[in-house]
Amino acid sequence: MAYQPQEIFTPRSHEVNKEMYITRPELEKRFKSAVLGSKQIILHGESGTGKSWLYKKVFADQSIAYITVNMAKVASRGSIDAVISSVADSLTGPRAVSYKEGKDAKVNAGFVNAGLSHVKDYVVPIQDNYLRLLNAFRWKIGSRKLGVVVFENIEAVVHNQEHLRQLCSLILLADDEEYARSHLGVLMVGTPSDLIELIARCDNSNTVKNRIVELPEVTVLSEIGVKHFIEKGFFKLLKYRLQESENFSQEQFIEEVRTSCDCVPQHLHELCLEIALCVEDAENIIDETRFVEGKLQWVRSNLLSELATVKINLNQRSTKIRRRDQVLYTLANIRKFSFTPKEVENVLRKLFPEATRGVRLNVPQILSDLANSDHPVIRQNQLNSAYRFVSPKLKIVIHAALKLGDGSVLVNDAVFGEVRG
Repeated sequence: MAYQPQEIFTPRSHEVNKEMYITRPELEKRFKSAVLGSKQIILHGESGTGKSWLYKKVFADQSIAYITVNMAKVASRGSIDAVISSVADSLTGPRAVSYKEGKDAKVNAGFVNAGLSHVKDYVVPIQDNYLRLLNAFRWKIGSRKLGVVVFENIEAVVHNQEHLRQLCSLILLADDEEYARSHLGVLMVGTPSDLIELIARCDNSNTVKNRIVELPEVTVLSEIGVKHFIEKGFFKLLKYRLQESENFSQEQFIEEVRTSCDCVPQHLHELCLEIALCVEDAENIIDETRFVEGKLQWVRSNLLSELATVKINLNQRSTKIRRRDQVLYTLANIRKFSFTPKEVENVLRKLFPEATRGVRLNVPQILSDLANSDHPVIRQNQLNSAYRFVSPKLKIVIHAALKLGDGSVLVNDAVFGEVRG
């Protein structure tokens, strides 16, 4: 069977790409266990790390039915309840709150035959929208099937106090007999790593927290997983060939792709698709030129905002030491998702030994500046001194834009093109 690149690399697909899905055994095991438990589940991780594919894959494997409530719609609908109501309507049809029943009656009094109309007003009892959703979904999937209500994009509501209060109320309803009767699980999916702490600010915080189990953060793929993904996609399924040169072997190609996308699943799919489309016009041969072309096209097509942010935060070219550029380059070469000022300084000194020997680097201040910029690159965890990138895409852009040469940082102007900083 001949595959097209768009069938193998599917960055925007809502459906799980079974052929190219990379398993995460430990996380999937923890998730399965939580789904079978009694608590509501929080699944969190940065954008593009594969949260949705992970839960959909597990649900499919376990034959678990689910329905999604997209919290990103709350801003336009006005409340969480309004969004829940629209999902319930999709299962039951729009809800009538009242209606009129009219009947024609014919009266025959021997000499009179007149048409009369009799109208009754009925008021339909208003049922709580969340309860209506739970009951309608349970009815749809049957009484025996496992089912879960998934609240997607939780990050859209947790920083609004009223919306957060509404979310806490939903969590508390789990133990109410009328709501629990549906026997449906609840999964909350989003990017906040501090959702538990945000919930703690609500009333009854301990009561709410006791009803939740938070899974480990969904992070990037393993290096072995990425290697398997690239080999299977390009060489096994698409049957592309690699044209090796002195500086471009299969190992180097895989390492360049891994580094460029930082092992983030969505970006891995995006980058590989762009490379594959470039190679398609070259008799399915991957060479260094086509790889660079595909990578540059991907960065410019998908990361324009991030390119501008990084460019704004670079040192001026006239700056002699360009310490901020060194710090940015260092951050992009730290494998961990979060990092402390001390960890950054240690890596910085290893990467730039000559430029940092015997010098006070003031890394905490530089990190603070990058986090408090009008266009921040990193953000600080409020509970400790650790930082992380505002978006994994910024790390990817820095990888593409900054290179190490003769002990200093070199800026690849071709990456930025006409991007304004």
